[in-house]
Amino acid sequence: MNVDEVNKRDSITKFSLSTENLVGNYFPKKKNYDLMTGILICI
Repeated sequence: MNVDEVNKRDSITKFSLSTENLVGNYFPKKKNYDLMTGILICI
């Protein structure tokens, strides 16, 4: 068993989208772009 396999045991990780302005100052509402959430459950 390698280190990555040991570290991900008994863990729950949530992934979601986020915004980062590269040019300009436009801030869209989060509800308009964050329509997906991934959850990784390792046991």
